[in-house]
Amino acid sequence: MVLNAVVEAVAEAIIGALDERFPNIPVYTDEIIQGIEKPTFWVKVIFNDRTRTMYEGHTYRVLADVRFFDRSSSNRRIMANNIAQTLERIRLPWGKVWSDRTWVEDVDDVLHVFIDYTVRVVPVIDDPLMMRMKEEIRV
Repeated sequence: MVLNAVVEAVAEAIIGALDERFPNIPVYTDEIIQGIEKPTFWVKVIFNDRTRTMYEGHTYRVLADVRFFDRSSSNRRIMANNIAQTLERIRLPWGKVWSDRTWVEDVDDVLHVFIDYTVRVVPVIDDPLMMRMKEEIRV
């Protein structure tokens, strides 16, 4: 299903960007485990909305919640800006996507960086009639 592929692609892109920028900090995607080592990232990507576009494609709104666990509030403040800058633009298999909106909350010694992405997907139509029409127009 396309929806699962979009959500998985966004999650993998976020994890890849975090691993590249912060190679010494582990990234988790499963449920949060008690007693994890700090500092640590935890990534959750949530499907938000889907709309149909004019050219038979779809626009998916995807929300990511990137949590950063660290005991030090000064480290969390520094990381808030670093994470937001790192994830402002992510690379998906079909191109780059810019974040639409980013906001940060620091709750109970956990930094939450919420990032909203709009992902446009246009299916590739492999239609022989369309291919013939394109060739006829070129002549």
